[in-house]
Amino acid sequence: VGVVPKSKRAKDSFYFGVQPYLCNTYASPDYRVKYQGKEESWDSIIATINFLGSNLIREDGVSWTASQPSQEADYDHSLMGRFVDMTEENDIVLLWILGSPAKWAIMDKYKNSEHPGWSLPPEAGLWDNRMRSIAKNYKGRKKLFYEIWNEADWEFFNGTEEEYIDLLNRSCRIIREEDP
Repeated sequence: VGVVPKSKRAKDSFYFGVQPYLCNTYASPDYRVKYQGKEESWDSIIATINFLGSNLIREDGVSWTASQPSQEADYDHSLMGRFVDMTEENDIVLLWILGSPAKWAIMDKYKNSEHPGWSLPPEAGLWDNRMRSIAKNYKGRKKLFYEIWNEADWEFFNGTEEEYIDLLNRSCRIIREEDP
C-alpha cells in the first residue's frame, strides 16, 4: 500500500489511485466494512482513500444488469449517480470501467459461448444506447474518465480484436458527441 502524506496529496498532474470495488458494497454484504451498512461502508472507504492521499478511484461501477435489468427497461442512473457525486464531492477522479454486458445484450453469435457472459461483446445498437445514456446523464463531469472495457487484450474480453476496436471507436464517438 502506498501513502501520499496529507500535505502532499496527489494533484491533477499526478493521479494516485486505488480500486476499492466500492459499488460492490451495494451488491453484496461481503464487500462491506465489517459491522457497517452500505452507506457507512462508502463513507469509511472514501475517508480511507482521502487519508491515503489518493485522488483517483478505478471502478467497475454499477453493473449494466443492475442499471437496466431488461432491454425494455429505462437505464437507471440513480445508484451510479450517487457514487459519481460522492467522488466529485471528495475531489476524487473516477475512472469508470465500462464493459460487461447484461445477458440480454450479448451478441447473438456468442449467446451459447462457454466464456462467462461478462466477457462477451454486446450487440452494437444496445451498447450504443447504453453509452449515449451514460454520456448524456454525466455530461460536464470534469472528474469522470471512461475506460472502455477492462484489459480487453486479456481474459476480460472474449470477442475478436475487430469487435473490440469497433466497440471502442463507437464508444468514443458517442461520448464525444454527447459530451465534447
